[in-house]
Amino acid sequence: MKKLDNAKMLSVLVPVVVTEEKTNIFLDNNCEFEHPALKIYDLRTEIHIHAFAANGVIIIGGKIIQDIYYIGKENGLVHYQNNEKYFDDVYEAQEIKEDMLVYSSAFLPQEQIINTILKDKYLRQSLIVEVNLLVCKKELVPQSLINPSTLEYPIYKVASWDLDGVNIQGKKRVSEYPDLI
Repeated sequence: MKKLDNAKMLSVLVPVVVTEEKTNIFLDNNCEFEHPALKIYDLRTEIHIHAFAANGVIIIGGKIIQDIYYIGKENGLVHYQNNEKYFDDVYEAQEIKEDMLVYSSAFLPQEQIINTILKDKYLRQSLIVEVNLLVCKKELVPQSLINPSTLEYPIYKVASWDLDGVNIQGKKRVSEYPDLI
């Protein structure tokens, strides 16, 4: 291995933002009620989402978890039911490369949920999930350029460097200066 100069030794591998993308995912989320339903009393929705980069695309996957409270038609009591739905989507972008990092977040506005009860037994639901994607590439940055107060993302310590690439030693959250080699 070649001897490293001080500039490379005092560098850290950090995510650098390449692009920020937004997309909408349209979902049909249908379920069958356990009891005949008169109307929806309350609906609480939670979204779990993840994304990763491949060449030219971002693959998005996630899960919607819903707690459905509805009024029964026969007895007028409030019933509870849990519903989970998995979804996936592909977002195409030519500048995306396989080794890039993707940070994803999702938002589901209540006004974009349309609920319809069919024949007192089925819930037909249309949703539009707004997905924000922050695409980053990994770059070696001199430590002297990094302000430690702004480091709120995962940062990697460089174990070794040669012409074939960088060997990453570990991953941690940093709120101070990163450890030096």
